[in-house]
Amino acid sequence: GSYAAGWAKSGGKNDMLLNVVPEDDLQYESLEDSVTVLNYFGSESTVALPWTIEGKPVRRLGDGGFNYETSVQNLYVPEGVETIGNICGRDSAIQEIHIPSSVTSIGEFAFDQNQAMRAINVDVLNNDYSSADGVLFTIEGQRLEAYPCGKPDASYNVPEGTTEISVCAMISTQKLKHLVIPASVSSIGRQSLAYGSALASITVDPGNPVFFSDDGVLFSREPAALVQYPRMRDGEAYKIPDGVGEVLICAFYECRLQSVEFPDSVTYIGDMAFMSSESLRDVRLNTGLQTIDSQAFDYCSSLRSIRVPSSVEAISNSTFNADYLKEAIVEEGSYAQRWFTENGFAAIIKVAPPEEARNIREAYAIIAASRGLEKRMEDGESFDFYTGETGSYSGGDFYYGSLSFWGNNGQRGIAKIGKADSTDVLAMPSEYTIFGVPAVKGWYYVSLSAKGEGYYTLLKVTGVGEKWVSVVYCNFHD
Repeated sequence: GSYAAGWAKSGGKNDMLLNVVPEDDLQYESLEDSVTVLNYFGSESTVALPWTIEGKPVRRLGDGGFNYETSVQNLYVPEGVETIGNICGRDSAIQEIHIPSSVTSIGEFAFDQNQAMRAINVDVLNNDYSSADGVLFTIEGQRLEAYPCGKPDASYNVPEGTTEISVCAMISTQKLKHLVIPASVSSIGRQSLAYGSALASITVDPGNPVFFSDDGVLFSREPAALVQYPRMRDGEAYKIPDGVGEVLICAFYECRLQSVEFPDSVTYIGDMAFMSSESLRDVRLNTGLQTIDSQAFDYCSSLRSIRVPSSVEAISNSTFNADYLKEAIVEEGSYAQRWFTENGFAAIIKVAPPEEARNIREAYAIIAASRGLEKRMEDGESFDFYTGETGSYSGGDFYYGSLSFWGNNGQRGIAKIGKADSTDVLAMPSEYTIFGVPAVKGWYYVSLSAKGEGYYTLLKVTGVGEKWVSVVYCNFHD
């Protein structure tokens, strides 16, 4: 008999007459009372597996059986099979699979990253699983188990009533650009939305109490975490919002960003968070960061320099790639300094002062010990000491022009200390000017910071040219 007869008898909708493939075209394991199908060696594109082999019922499809199969595009699983293992991988050619009513268990990674898969169909009489529009769910539709990677739709609305998106359920989607998550979803598994090559935006129903979206980026409320930054989201720079405490696994994997800035609230960066982000060249880690997990910045080929704050207490293996990273800026005696030294990066370590000294006395000691940060400003440039951003007469703490420093936009000022010794420098200036102050080699200055009240920068001019000035500086909070 044909497979279609069994499919129709069990309530399936398929009415095609299919010839069951012969046993000789199959690799299988014969057990005492059942058979596990392991692979198919034939050349048919549409394959209906037999119900029995050697007179024993087929009960299971084994792991990896169709990982590298190039001919099978349409697979019919026979009635009687109870378990489907992790049968498909990235290189599988299967585009559609038809699952009978007898299946009670499907591997967590059964269709993981199968980029050819366009639809998963389940017999309507199955008591454990269901399918809607080619997407696999549990029987009552509460858990989304697998979204076919090759499904051609550009947009997808997860059905209202779905409460969970399983681990890797929507991984490596090829065509999906816009995803909408309803208010009912309360759980999203690890890497569920990772590697989406076309994903540009994620929108969450405002009534969802667990997740929310901000400008197309997915976040969780508790813990406060960035869950997924869509790979194809527009923009070259991104500032993670204040209040976010964690950046989760694969959150920025293969993103197109060139720069990313972390708020002071982030304490954890997850596995592979920025891995293979080949355009990323400017990463501003925050004071307060504690853990950077495995491969977080691995294969970021444009990332040549990174500063790791002294607050970091744990860095996992392969977090950075020695083939690309050429400068690791760390603080004296920090965990980061030890980690880079012990993991083959000793030659590229640069010891720098703290991100922020505790007072003007400490800032002076850092500059006097030649441990301050260096900056060369061209004529007409402004500079923000806390963010490291350079501009043209806008933003920043002050600008340099015509051999003088100027308070920027009349909003902040600079105080001249002059060619001072430590006694002079240790006294905080009482007056600041927004008017031009000559930039003189060897002089010290204190600048009010764009960061806000109580934030300052102590700097010393180390060189002056016709159209440039070089300084060494240290930020402090008084």
